[in-house]
Amino acid sequence: MANDLDKITQNFINEIGDIQLNEEQKRIYNAFVYRRRKPYKFSVTDKYDNTIRFTLYTDKKIEGVIHILVKHYDGDIGYVTAWEIINLCDVIRTGNFVSDGKSLTYTKETNGKKYSLIVGLKETGSGNVLKSFYSDKSKSSGTADKPQNTGGANSKTLTPANVTKN
Repeated sequence: MANDLDKITQNFINEIGDIQLNEEQKRIYNAFVYRRRKPYKFSVTDKYDNTIRFTLYTDKKIEGVIHILVKHYDGDIGYVTAWEIINLCDVIRTGNFVSDGKSLTYTKETNGKKYSLIVGLKETGSGNVLKSFYSDKSKSSGTADKPQNTGGANSKTLTPANVTKN
């Protein structure tokens, strides 16, 4: 697994290349490339003015960085490119969300492709966790769309315990 993960990471690095990244993109890049045991904390405001705080774990196979790299970046199901991963917070900023009380699922459609980002809501003192980021496309389709802003209405509202208003 470690050897495969190193190859996947190298592909990720090669795909990003020498593109200039903003501070948020650099933090996401570092989380996916270096995978130090420390989790990365993010705070993103969605289009409904909800502040979503979450932790991106770099060392767990069932959620976060390793899950996304192995299952969705290198896998065929829910395929996402490195560029889409670097910009995953845009799905929160511009997408629509639903909440089932245990998680927030943000979705955004761009060029006929749907992107989804799941944040598990605080169950204990550990805080919200980025569970997964994926699309509805397959690797074999060969598409590498860059996410763009889209509009829409939210389909459910959150309770104040789940988000912090700015």
